[in-house]
Amino acid sequence: MSETTLTSPGLNSPGAKPSGWRFFPVGIVAALAVVIIVNLGMVYVAISTFPGEIVHTGHK
Repeated sequence: MSETTLTSPGLNSPGAKPSGWRFFPVGIVAALAVVIIVNLGMVYVAISTFPGEIVHTGHK
């Protein structure tokens, strides 16, 4: 009787398929970069459109 063992290919073996998870950190960094860029854009718009006037009768 002969024994055969089934083994899965290792990460660096020629038969291994590249995993899609290798792009996960890149996706996280890209998503955070988009959030930061959008936030900086909103800060710029808020500061550039602020008239800077003091109104004493605003809250009565």
